[in-house]
Amino acid sequence: SYYQIRIYIFWIRKILKAWQMNYSSKKGYVTVAIGSEYVKCATLLASSLKKTQKDINHITLITNSNDVNEKYFDNIIKIDDTDPWNVISNLINYTLYDETLYIESDMLITQDLDNWWTRFDNKKMAVTQQVRDHKNSIYTGKLYRRFFIENNLPNIYSGIFYFKKDNTTKLIFDIWNYFTTNWDTLKNDFKFNIYNELPADEGLAIAIRNSGEMNQIINPNYCYPSFIHCKPDVLNIVTSEWINQISLNITEEFEFKLGYHNVLWPIHYQIKDIPNLDIVKVLE
Repeated sequence: SYYQIRIYIFWIRKILKAWQMNYSSKKGYVTVAIGSEYVKCATLLASSLKKTQKDINHITLITNSNDVNEKYFDNIIKIDDTDPWNVISNLINYTLYDETLYIESDMLITQDLDNWWTRFDNKKMAVTQQVRDHKNSIYTGKLYRRFFIENNLPNIYSGIFYFKKDNTTKLIFDIWNYFTTNWDTLKNDFKFNIYNELPADEGLAIAIRNSGEMNQIINPNYCYPSFIHCKPDVLNIVTSEWINQISLNITEEFEFKLGYHNVLWPIHYQIKDIPNLDIVKVLE
């Protein structure tokens, strides 16, 4: 009968959704937002991710805020910690996924990243080793990298990184969190130390070097993951308010442009007012 068919379709959909959720829960995205300003960024990130990802689009938000629009996230993990670098360095103990792609909250996802996941299949961890300008060209400058050079650290960025849950990555995160939480007593062992707190880029670089796994993880010629880093020296401009010199455009088909250039990588926009601008309303 008609009603039996409806019931049959209902249960088929339930089963398919359960299967999809189980598949999604093995691989997913995680971001961290401490404070309401970063929650706005994380919400825009989640929206851009849902608009651009065909298969793997499960995203978890880790936050201390109660002001979250839950419809954008598949999971929300509430925490009391107000130190984002401590949370990120402890990410392996927070993530719900077997394979995690961490993305900093003030980013926009501009392309389908399914081919990234394929490239990560045989890796335990993959970190950003190359960042790009608005023309998609690799940045080769060293302006922001003196701490890395002086301390012989791998030139990595923590804005996007991938990891599987295993003993190797657990060791890396344990070292990272140890240095993050004990930085006051350890910082004098490092040259050109200008930090009262250990930033995430530097912390992850120290952890990878000290883990004994650097040769397995670091390959300067490997370009995944990567992102457009909207810092003045990367973009070859003099102001951090890059949006006043380089236009950001998003079409109804979710195609992204910076200036005249089609965007091929995630955008680390950094300007925390971006979520309030009309140009991103198409992502809502």
